[in-house]
Amino acid sequence: MKVNVLFFAQHRRVAGMSETSLEVANGSSVRHVAELLTQQFSLELRGTMIAINDTYASPETILEPNDTLALIPPVSGGSSDDIFIVTDKPLQLEVLHQHLLHAEWGGQAMFTGSTRSPNKGEIIVHLEYEAYPSFCIAEMQRIATEARAHWELGKVVLVHRTGTVMPAEISIFIGAASAHRKACLEAVPWMLDEAKKRLPVWKLEITATGQRWVEGSQSAPTL
Repeated sequence: MKVNVLFFAQHRRVAGMSETSLEVANGSSVRHVAELLTQQFSLELRGTMIAINDTYASPETILEPNDTLALIPPVSGGSSDDIFIVTDKPLQLEVLHQHLLHAEWGGQAMFTGSTRSPNKGEIIVHLEYEAYPSFCIAEMQRIATEARAHWELGKVVLVHRTGTVMPAEISIFIGAASAHRKACLEAVPWMLDEAKKRLPVWKLEITATGQRWVEGSQSAPTL
């Protein structure tokens, strides 16, 4: 049977491609396919999370014909009115803030994160962000849904940049509105922590002397 494979960040660079198709035996597990990919592309997959059709999965999951398997290195559903965006365009903070304003919502809380330089003693020329957009959107929706299980929220806005982000330029926006301030003030830092752990986004630091991947984390079973 055929399975489709997506590569991201360092895996994409080592493999020399962003996606491929692979013929494997019926009933093959993710772990078996990972072993084949390791041999074919000389990949180092220890600590890699995996997703099947935009949902995190276990290495022991059995693949079905035409499944899409994503190899996810450690990463540095809400209301229908919520906004979830992955974009390579600069973030327009005034526009995003406007989405949180409504007569019924007396409180709005927002977090923005920007490129820091220097970092660890080195001048950062810029960051290169890479993401798995469809999975990011799905995971943003899940984070918003989980937040609503703990807090009464109005609208939720989660936005992440991709591509080149310069020092002092905004790379992430997380905002929430609520009838009273307590709910949104508590929900936004929680969603930020979850986004940092769970969104398949990777950061390559371009420094004055070279480049390095920012160390990430894993929030799902790994190979």
